[in-house]
Amino acid sequence: MPNGGVVIKSFRACHESTLFGFDEDPYAAKLFGELACDGIDELQRSGEQVVTKNRDGLRRQHPLTQTLIKAARRVVEEIIDTERKKAEQHQKVLETEETRKRFKEAVKSLNAMATKELEGAPGTGTGEDGRRAPGEVRPPLNGFEFIPDTYRIVLAETDVLKLRISLGPDSGIQIGDVITLESNTEGVKIIQSTIAVPVERYENPPIAVARVKVEGVQPNAEAWIVARCKGKEANAIVEVISQKSRREPPAGGLFKEIKYRVEEESPLRVHFDRHTGVIWINTMEPSVQLYFDADGKGQEKPANQCLVAELVTQVACEEIARARREKGHLNIPAGVKELDAFYGYLNKLRIQNAEMIHRLLVDPRHRRF
Repeated sequence: MPNGGVVIKSFRACHESTLFGFDEDPYAAKLFGELACDGIDELQRSGEQVVTKNRDGLRRQHPLTQTLIKAARRVVEEIIDTERKKAEQHQKVLETEETRKRFKEAVKSLNAMATKELEGAPGTGTGEDGRRAPGEVRPPLNGFEFIPDTYRIVLAETDVLKLRISLGPDSGIQIGDVITLESNTEGVKIIQSTIAVPVERYENPPIAVARVKVEGVQPNAEAWIVARCKGKEANAIVEVISQKSRREPPAGGLFKEIKYRVEEESPLRVHFDRHTGVIWINTMEPSVQLYFDADGKGQEKPANQCLVAELVTQVACEEIARARREKGHLNIPAGVKELDAFYGYLNKLRIQNAEMIHRLLVDPRHRRF
């Protein structure tokens, strides 16, 4: 979903783009516009400093800025409230009471499934509580590892992944050796497909940290970034988000709700929002739209419910597998690449849980048993 923003202007100058404190509100995400206030230019010309010294926005302590933002907030808040009410009303139309009951029961079982897979799983550690002494640097596993190995980057912005490399005879990697990089999807672009191993950042043990620059190209894309050097391989997962969020992931369970959404701009059939815990099913995606009318009709039919069950199975298993890997609990057998181990575990999850999810989301009348 694209970022919203109202551009504050005066005369010919654009001073900043803002949502007046509603940056975290999903109903403000598509709010665009301009706020023209020539008084800013007039005060600036008279010698008052309304704009910051770096000219990257308005000075928040200036009375005009405070008055302007206060007035604009009232207008924006009214727009957001209207959009929220429309969405809530539309959601009631999209989902029948029977559908909501099925979704609620399914979420309980999905969280039980996640708890079973994520708690008490085997992992790597360095002591009884897995902690290291202050200042101690953890060597990369197998001498070549992204640390951290999971990233969230903002759409259309460049970010840096950190690849930690052990130097010396044990790893066989030296300063100046070539690292090749690739992404498994066009949604995340690697700025340089080859880079050189830099000089060591840490001396004891000798460890270098390579900076891998990537750019988010497609919203909600999730990519595996693979780095290779001297027969070694490291993987990182990169998710493209529309904006950085200060909110923590939801507590009390990995999954909160399953909901339908009308989203013409999104190419995704199903998407999991990690900040809200909601599994969103996009009824406007062409293959899903075959079974949905715009007002939600068709959701009680067998084909529709089977499709929803498959989509939920897909995204729930992917998220649990991702979380298990992120926690360092993914079992990687000797001689097996991490990417292969990940997809092997993901397929195992689907096989083990598809029947359960179908039983929860497909009405018994539409099943053989």
